[in-house]
Amino acid sequence: MHNVTQGVIIALTTIACSGGNKYISESDYENYEYVDTADTGAEVEDTGTTEETDTQDTQDTEEPEICKNDYHPIHLTGWSKTFTATYEGNSAVATEEAVGQVEWNGQTVYAYKDTMSAQGQDTIGTPITTGWDTTVYVSCGFEGQEGMFMVGWAGTASQCSLCFFAPTTYAVDATLTPYRRYLSPEFAVGAEGSWDYDYNLSINALESNCADGQDNDFDGAVDAADPDCQTGTTEAGGGTPQNQSEQVTGSYLDAGFQEITILAGTANAQTVTAYKVVNTVTQTDQFGQPTESYIEQYWVKGLGMVKEDFINATGDITLSKELSAMNGLTVIQ
Repeated sequence: MHNVTQGVIIALTTIACSGGNKYISESDYENYEYVDTADTGAEVEDTGTTEETDTQDTQDTEEPEICKNDYHPIHLTGWSKTFTATYEGNSAVATEEAVGQVEWNGQTVYAYKDTMSAQGQDTIGTPITTGWDTTVYVSCGFEGQEGMFMVGWAGTASQCSLCFFAPTTYAVDATLTPYRRYLSPEFAVGAEGSWDYDYNLSINALESNCADGQDNDFDGAVDAADPDCQTGTTEAGGGTPQNQSEQVTGSYLDAGFQEITILAGTANAQTVTAYKVVNTVTQTDQFGQPTESYIEQYWVKGLGMVKEDFINATGDITLSKELSAMNGLTVIQ
């Protein structure tokens, strides 16, 4: 299972980060809140009410709380973003799209679609498409902390091992314990310095092809020889999905605010102020094998994430995304 799902696991890890708030003092907390609410103008009353309510709620429950953060405006609906991308050396197109509030495992959370479609070739030159189409579930407020947290994701993915055969498509869902924190609360973005994280990533994958010549669920039986293919339409037979567990640890660093150009080469190109965060991460799979990575992301207030580079331990960029088009969002300066 590790070989099939690892690419998607690594790629989706770049979406978020985990850790605790590191406010220097209560007065610093209040100062950042004051500056931010001044910037939001007409939204002052809403911002204050939301932060106060979330702080109280997180003291009473460990469930995620709905909140608003303009550095990742998932509280808005009707928006979409397109990215020019590369994935594992192939040209790709990535998208993000608003979903809104949904129920996830009995909890009300926000969701957005995250897709990647990479065009490559197998070992004999036949064009293939790999990537994923997932729904990501996020919220804020966990165990007394504020910020944006990713709680899980679900969808489909297509991968190939060395691409000797056509890509395998499978259903996948993941749960994070504890939820991983990928952004500070809005008023404190860029002001936390650094933080460490440590969480378990539990992934279920239901692989689905009984005619591709591969042992998709790694039980030693291929296609028709797999009992699951005799009782169902997939090698998992619609029964128990294969589970993979990974421990994810690392550290994150606020890298300050920078002026960058977004939508370069288009009529909508503009220079904006972006918050940069740097992540060094180690993922250890259930067999004890570590994978190390270095990730840079740029977030713009009003737009969310606009650029990222995912670099492996050998210095190769295995995934990159840069905003190329958007609808329904506006930069907040």
